[in-house]
Amino acid sequence: MRASAGETPVHRDTHARRAGMRPQADCHHVGMAGHRFSGDLWEHDPGGPGSWHFITLPLDVVDDVLAEVGPRHGFGSVRVQARIGETLWQTSLFPDSSSGSLLLPIKKQVRLAERLESGVSCQVTLYPVT
Repeated sequence: MRASAGETPVHRDTHARRAGMRPQADCHHVGMAGHRFSGDLWEHDPGGPGSWHFITLPLDVVDDVLAEVGPRHGFGSVRVQARIGETLWQTSLFPDSSSGSLLLPIKKQVRLAERLESGVSCQVTLYPVT
């Protein structure tokens, strides 16, 4: 989705602004191809206060992202911009030893802006930040 004349990409992120998130620039400016996939949103500790929510990346997407970004640093995290619906945010993917995949954390602001609940399937686009 490109901005029309007089409209910047940031102006299109209305859901993010309503949820109190800082809108991000359009990922096309980063010069990276997006990695698209669908995944189910799941909760780490259902019913627990402040429980984390994640989407587990498909292994073929993990391979593509890791090939694009090269060696990982620190805890093995990978910096990305992520988009679900109209909401775009910057985050990191984290390794999951039990699945051998990477996990995308889904902030509360994103869940509220996109009206997401555990168990729903989400269309995700990732843009690695190098």
